[in-house]
Amino acid sequence: EALADCLFAGSAVEASTWRLAMRLAGFAMDRHGPLAEALQRVSAIQQGKTMLPPAGAAPGHDGDDEWALADRAARKVVEDFLVAVKDKGVPPASPKPAISQNAGYPQALDDMD
Repeated sequence: EALADCLFAGSAVEASTWRLAMRLAGFAMDRHGPLAEALQRVSAIQQGKTMLPPAGAAPGHDGDDEWALADRAARKVVEDFLVAVKDKGVPPASPKPAISQNAGYPQALDDMD
């Protein structure tokens, strides 16, 4: 839940920490159900408070920000998930992985404990 708390902390966290937490959440929540559930729980506790990044955490629109595209995509994934669970009553589960489990190699990766 620490990652989810960070995303709702606003100016209480450093911009770089918030941005990295958002990137991790966006890239990992489809593979880690407990993360998606933590985001849902913290969002419910915040009672509709939006995830406002601290000053300087929003991805830039210039060519110098090499992670901007990935960070915007990660934020969209997280925000879309939270809207779905809030407005549509989607059960608290992680989104489906983008790669089919029948493709062969994803199953092999799951067995690499």
